Amino acid sequence: MKRQSDRIKTVKKIFGLLGKNMVLLYRLLFFKSLDLLLGIVQPFFYYIFINNVIVKGQTRHLPIVIAGYLSIFLLQTLLIKYTRISYNSLFIKLKAELRVNVLKKYINMKADAYTKYSTGDLANRINGDVELFETFLQKHVIDYFFSIAKILVISVILFAINRALTIIGFIVIPFSFWLVQIISKKANRLSEKRRKFEGEYESFLNNSFQNWADIKTNNLEICMEAEFDRYRKILAKLIVKSQIYIALNWLFVAFKDYFVTRMNLYFVGGLLIIRKKLTVGILLTYMDYFIQLVDNITSVVNSILDFSAQRPNIERVFEILELEYNVKTRAANLEDKITFSDVKFRYNDNQEFIINSLNVTIYPGEHIAIVGRSGCGKTTLANLLTGVYEPCGGEILIGNRRVSELSHESISSKIGIVSQFSQMLNLSIRENLLLANRHAGEEEIRNACEKANILSFIENLPDKFETNIGERGVKLSGGQRQRLSIARLLLQNPDIIIFDESTSSLDSHSENEILKTIRLLSGSKTIITIAHRLSTVLISDRVALMEDGKIVAIESPSNMFIENGKFYVLFEHQLSNVYNKDSIVNQNTKRPAMVGLDL
Repeated sequence: MKRQSDRIKTVKKIFGLLGKNMVLLYRLLFFKSLDLLLGIVQPFFYYIFINNVIVKGQTRHLPIVIAGYLSIFLLQTLLIKYTRISYNSLFIKLKAELRVNVLKKYINMKADAYTKYSTGDLANRINGDVELFETFLQKHVIDYFFSIAKILVISVILFAINRALTIIGFIVIPFSFWLVQIISKKANRLSEKRRKFEGEYESFLNNSFQNWADIKTNNLEICMEAEFDRYRKILAKLIVKSQIYIALNWLFVAFKDYFVTRMNLYFVGGLLIIRKKLTVGILLTYMDYFIQLVDNITSVVNSILDFSAQRPNIERVFEILELEYNVKTRAANLEDKITFSDVKFRYNDNQEFIINSLNVTIYPGEHIAIVGRSGCGKTTLANLLTGVYEPCGGEILIGNRRVSELSHESISSKIGIVSQFSQMLNLSIRENLLLANRHAGEEEIRNACEKANILSFIENLPDKFETNIGERGVKLSGGQRQRLSIARLLLQNPDIIIFDESTSSLDSHSENEILKTIRLLSGSKTIITIAHRLSTVLISDRVALMEDGKIVAIESPSNMFIENGKFYVLFEHQLSNVYNKDSIVNQNTKRPAMVGLDL
């Protein structure tokens, strides 16, 4: 009863996802009902053929039999065609909509929720698990309930034909369901274990492929091979066990088909014919119906077994679809002024605050640099501003709108970010650029690349904008990836740009190219630079020094050198190599004087 209740609950959830596709489902059910009716009528013509034509020699009934079989054949052929059309229309739309809905949930998922899932597990949910919806809805919903309906109808017919044969045939059925229940419990536990382990294995492979260069550099090939071998052995054992349960199921099916149907009923039926209580035509017709009954019982039994194994996969999709998140406002024409007011943030309730009572205002068109020691909360500040995390206290405003109330689309259209490790896809340069603005024309793309100082590099490539850059942009250097990332951001054309350690891993030439672009954008965009490089800090309008999750000082770069010892100490090792300490401040411009470095 509990399994039946679980099935009904799952069916209700699936029907809740169909929406407008319910019309396609009703059409499919109509064609399946006609097919059920034809399957029940067909043995009646078989009875006429055996009993009247073969046994009694009444050939006048032969045209009726032929016409009946031809009519059923033509109708079933048409039904197969229209059932397949309805089936494909329903499931193609359903799976596409499910994947879109799951993806939307991922996008709107809170940041702390992502830590519960591995990358392999997430990929399996949106690909493999969603794909199972087709099998699940067909086998465990439509076919399951139609099989039950056919079992009930055929059972009535069998009792009407011969009660004794039917009682004998039905004795073994309770035993069948009891055996299936035992097998399904074990299969369910094994399926859950295998599914979880396959997600871990998928994550291991993804990480191995993505970090192959680091693996080779650090001579970790032997360790990775050993780990791969461990995964392979465990997965092989789980697969073997799964095959054992499949074999047990087929053994059970063979037992029913060959022992119950052929030996039992033919033997008893033969005795009844000898005693003149049954005719050959009735027995053969009865066997035709009974085979249909056994096939449908087998279908139900298999569904019960597979339902237990596949339900966890369906529930994983529902787990994502049922995630709660606040519906946020989609706003346009947001102002550029940014305000952090008494903002607090920590990742877990039992941790200390990473951001603690932080207050700062960033004005439109301003270029502000956020500096501080590693771990002081600089990148967390950027993640709070872009809505990746929500503050535990205080508020962050863009104009007069709270970031926590704005939709992801609103924030991403207003704020762009260039991080230290730019995310590139295994596509061409053009396709990577168009991810930011798929409607961008050739002139817009070229202008963005020119501003990002990467156009000349692209023009010198054999395939130019059609050049494939490899997985994560592996065919480009760090500086080229960063400049391409900036070009993509310029196509997005946000009003506020965050450069998060965007030059920290670059050589001096690449860094200078990026700095030229930042200078070009200054004034027309609001720029927030998170940096450890002094060269990046010096081109800003103001510098905000962070310490223990707070802004402890905020001044122009030149004043910060004069008035804040902590700031000087933070960059002292860079300063000694590049600048003359006595000529840090140019008294006329109130900006640092550069010695030996062309910024």
